[in-house]
Amino acid sequence: MLVDVVELRQRGVKRPRAQVLAEKPVRAELSLQAGRPGWHAGQRNAPLLAGLLVPGETNWAMEPLDPARVTAIKGASLLIVGMQEIPIYGGRQVEVHRQAWWCRIVRTPT
Repeated sequence: MLVDVVELRQRGVKRPRAQVLAEKPVRAELSLQAGRPGWHAGQRNAPLLAGLLVPGETNWAMEPLDPARVTAIKGASLLIVGMQEIPIYGGRQVEVHRQAWWCRIVRTPT
């Protein structure tokens, strides 16, 4: 599904509300994948892999959340929280931080 996304944290630290509201969202295809290795099929509240793909491509629009959970659904908005690996040092290492995405479903692509 096509969504507009704003990250609510920066390097694991909650961003100020005014900064979040002023930021231009990233438009991407939301992918939520269940059935993760190590989890039984149908297990209640199993973690997801949440990814945002550039529309029409196979590249990530931003680093995925793993594990991820949808914690709120209100109207056309979703809140997805999880852990995000950020590449550092030219991709040779990663930092892992808490992240939350505020997603708004795009009903008619423009």
